[in-house]
Amino acid sequence: MRKINQRRDFIKTAVVSIGTLALNNSSFAQSWPSRPVKMVVPYAAGNQADIVARLIAEELSKKWGQSLIIENFAGAGGAIGVAQIARAKPDGYTIGLAAIAALAIVPHIEKTPYDPLTDLTTIAGVTIVNGSVLVINPSHPVKNM
Repeated sequence: MRKINQRRDFIKTAVVSIGTLALNNSSFAQSWPSRPVKMVVPYAAGNQADIVARLIAEELSKKWGQSLIIENFAGAGGAIGVAQIARAKPDGYTIGLAAIAALAIVPHIEKTPYDPLTDLTTIAGVTIVNGSVLVINPSHPVKNM
């Protein structure tokens, strides 16, 4: 039990620390976001990526003064959720937490409806624990957080 608590505390500290550093430079005008932002997590609710996404969403909600809604799309090694991010309208209201495996490995072992090099743009590194990054449709002008 103690090991689980230590791991959770480590993840929480890493996410908040990295998230705080990444969020100090805002790329958006003051009017953004004017409505809730959706964060796609390409894994099942309750797993490590989902927990990290919820911690990030909590901090971003405070900073932006707007809700972040977590939507989980599990399956195909993360490819189903990553495809949702790639197909999202490029308005900045859909971001996604994607593990490196869904971006770098899955497209090489199965056909995916997205090309991680052209259909997504990394806007922030998130954790060193599982190698996740925040990604967005590249047509949106945001380049970092």
